[in-house]
Amino acid sequence: MGGAILLGLFLGMRHALDADHLAAVASLSSGSKNIKDAVKLGLAWGFGHTVTLCVVGIVVLGIEGAVPDKVALLLEFCVGLMLIWLGIDLLVRFKKAKIHFHTHQHADGTVHFHAHSHVSNSAKKSSIHEHFHMRRAPSRAFFIGLMHGMAGSAALLVVAVDNFANFWSGLGYIFLFGCGAMIGMALLSVAIAIPLQKAISRVSWAYKTVICSMAAISIALGIWVVYDTIVINHIFSI
Repeated sequence: MGGAILLGLFLGMRHALDADHLAAVASLSSGSKNIKDAVKLGLAWGFGHTVTLCVVGIVVLGIEGAVPDKVALLLEFCVGLMLIWLGIDLLVRFKKAKIHFHTHQHADGTVHFHAHSHVSNSAKKSSIHEHFHMRRAPSRAFFIGLMHGMAGSAALLVVAVDNFANFWSGLGYIFLFGCGAMIGMALLSVAIAIPLQKAISRVSWAYKTVICSMAAISIALGIWVVYDTIVINHIFSI
């Protein structure tokens, strides 16, 4: 029994690699200033995911029930809309920032090369560089994780209800699954942030290509999820 519960940790890490999760974390971590910020976003997403799983798990395990199919499909539909929004939001923010690349020196003598945006066109302020980092606040990642947790809770809870007769064993499995998702998403955020930082340090077209590609993937996957729930699974049929 203990081994089965521990398996939830590794399955949670694997769960973080699902396509919709990859698209979401790519959009979120695209503007991470450094690896630390990327880890924070990944953990925030994973924490939101875990909170939802545990809350829904307590209810479902307590009544020994299951999440209705219609509810599960509706949540998947919402995730699809969210992915479309994330992709569009990423493109809009990137365009508004008018990002370009150059080398400059800080007051302490540090010289580095990165992206920034001039926020003022006035002659007086033309030399002032306001660095634009498309930060995705951890709170945003947390709420996106909540949504993903709700959408992904149905299948997980079926496993927990069917394989764990004891309430606490089932909840332990769900909790470790959530912890695994947190770890997996944090590692995934870093894996995405590192290539982006390298792209920034080389040429602007590479960075722009990566950003636009991630936005396009997020939008395309969101459209597919919406199509799947409406056309294939007939979510709105009576």
